[in-house]
Amino acid sequence: ADIEYGKGSKVCDGERVAVIALGPEVNRAMEAARRIKEETGRGPAIFNARFLKPFDADILAQVSEYEAALTVEEGCLKGGLFSEVAEGLALAGVGTKVRGLGVPDIFIKQDSQAAQRKDCRLDAEGIYSELIGWFRYRKVVSRRKKVKMLRVFCEKVLDNQKISLSLQSLEQRVSLK
Repeated sequence: ADIEYGKGSKVCDGERVAVIALGPEVNRAMEAARRIKEETGRGPAIFNARFLKPFDADILAQVSEYEAALTVEEGCLKGGLFSEVAEGLALAGVGTKVRGLGVPDIFIKQDSQAAQRKDCRLDAEGIYSELIGWFRYRKVVSRRKKVKMLRVFCEKVLDNQKISLSLQSLEQRVSLK
């Protein structure tokens, strides 16, 4: 199949977390996702960004539906894929949490590629370690339930302190889907 310039693709369905990767990191992310799915019965969605510039706005729109996003790149986090995704979601006003795995802004010691990837947590084990907590330990709470819990908090706690908070305003800020 032909690759369309500036377009990425979703290579694996999943829940809760979207992993956006570039290049060979897509394969490592898939390996980590398979292991998580074997252990927990569920796993992250995987997106192959393919291009950093221009970045595929469709991928960003799809990622905005997830609770969290993890970018994985064999490049600098600053000014790379992580920056592109984090800035795009922030400018869109989306509450998706974004984390990034990539080369930190420090000197990386001379070593084999495999050792350098391991040091930067860019191997399958590092990606797995970053993701597994989302599937093993966190209770799934829908956005509707979060709004309901926030309402109870506002009514019980904030009302006692004579703080007025418009619940309608609160609902407008929290995207209910």
